[in-house]
Amino acid sequence: MENKHIDSISITNFKGFKDTFELNDAGKFNVIAGPNNVGKTSVLEALCFDENPEQMTKNMLAILKMKDFPDEFGLLHIDYFQNIISNDNHVILNIHFLNGNNCTIEMKTEIKDWTISVKCGDNEKTVKNLGERNLAKVKSDDSIPLIYANAYYQNIAKLYSNTLEKDSKLEKQFIESVSTIFKIHNIRLFYGNLLGIQRKEEEGFISLAQFGEGEIKIIRTVLEIMNNRNSRLMIDEIDTGIHFTNLEKYLNLIIELSEEYNVQIFASTHSEECLFTFKDIFSKKDEVIQQKAVFYRMRPLNNGNPKAYRIEFKNFEHQLEYDNELR
Repeated sequence: MENKHIDSISITNFKGFKDTFELNDAGKFNVIAGPNNVGKTSVLEALCFDENPEQMTKNMLAILKMKDFPDEFGLLHIDYFQNIISNDNHVILNIHFLNGNNCTIEMKTEIKDWTISVKCGDNEKTVKNLGERNLAKVKSDDSIPLIYANAYYQNIAKLYSNTLEKDSKLEKQFIESVSTIFKIHNIRLFYGNLLGIQRKEEEGFISLAQFGEGEIKIIRTVLEIMNNRNSRLMIDEIDTGIHFTNLEKYLNLIIELSEEYNVQIFASTHSEECLFTFKDIFSKKDEVIQQKAVFYRMRPLNNGNPKAYRIEFKNFEHQLEYDNELR
């Protein structure tokens, strides 16, 4: 499978980004820090782009579905992705991949309509008349490579079915990975849409819905990493829902699994505790892993448009200790 890791992305006229916002020289593990409402989640949503315009369309519609937008497509849907202050009706994403390929994605919005064009090298494809689509037709398994804060349970049974159900070896790896944080013995799908967990061999299965928020988030994160091999995974507010006693084990598990499955991670946080935990984890890693870690500090400029300041790990430790503005 082709590697979909990116080196950089520029975003113009997307949500809060009236001017061009750039995220340059991305690493394997990317942590985006900054205050609330600076645009961290918007960056993660922009990273849900796809070189296939039909898949890009599914990703954007799935985002709207997760945000509980009305099924009938209209101005509300268009305004979610377009900067409403700008007079320009074009959203433009420019992406540079680590393999040297470049893509330009243009989302053109009209009243109750939406067109997506993707140009990668000499290939160009367009999907038109998106206004004719209805969110009620978005399939429950049209998942996106983005874990939103407090949306860990949604479609998780389908995610398990697509990722593990017919692969006993992968399922065993999943159980072993989750058990590094909390012990489980087995996992099974009931009635096609109910995920059950067996904690001990001699016990029955318990519905995942009865588990705590942190445990559900851990299970979803492991599933998503396995499901996005050789691609990207975005995690919004990565520390939310995780008990402080499990935070280091959880973040370390993400780093180890992303290496094993070759997944490029983009995670947001505004937590000081989370940043210090990342620092402690990477400090124990070898230099090869440390060089793959990149931290971005997002801050709004005077014109209201945010900017991302890139920090390598070797400089991150010092700045975290002495620069309160980092978080």
